[in-house]
Amino acid sequence: MSKPALIASAIAALRSTIAAIDSATVSADGRRVAFRSLASTLVPGDTNGSHDLFVRDLAAGTTVRADVADDGAQLADGAYHPVLSPDG
Repeated sequence: MSKPALIASAIAALRSTIAAIDSATVSADGRRVAFRSLASTLVPGDTNGSHDLFVRDLAAGTTVRADVADDGAQLADGAYHPVLSPDG
């Protein structure tokens, strides 16, 4: 599958379960999608009312919030522009 087709497929799969996403990017292997969302229902304890960055592992079916402080606390301000390394 070509890279554009892989990206489109991964984002479509993600949007089928999470409607409120934007600024999505896909890992080189197509397994992980990083995205920005204002949804507060993706992970427990998301109460900052701001856009957050998430990484969805399509193979494992898991989502983690990526924009947290070193101690794991949520950030007060919004986050922008998700980026993934080639290996996710």
